[in-house]
Amino acid sequence: MFECFLNDGKLDEFKEEFRSRDQVPRFTVVQIEERYAALTTEFSELNVQEQQLIASGNLLHALAVSSQSKSLMAQQNKLQFIRGQLHPHQQQ
Repeated sequence: MFECFLNDGKLDEFKEEFRSRDQVPRFTVVQIEERYAALTTEFSELNVQEQQLIASGNLLHALAVSSQSKSLMAQQNKLQFIRGQLHPHQQQ
């Protein structure tokens, strides 16, 4: 019976019908490994970029805090100077 199935062309017909229904792309193991390696490299590079952005953000935050601190210290010095001018007997 199997020989009959092979001889009457039904197998080729069946294969063609199966292929038309099967639209999932086929990849070789090598292609999958290459794509995995590429994605792993890309992921590592993105992790490095993320760490650099975090470090830059931390540095910018530290600079902003430092700048704000200097500004507040300058304002405090001005206030102390003004208080000293207004009330010379209460200088600290």
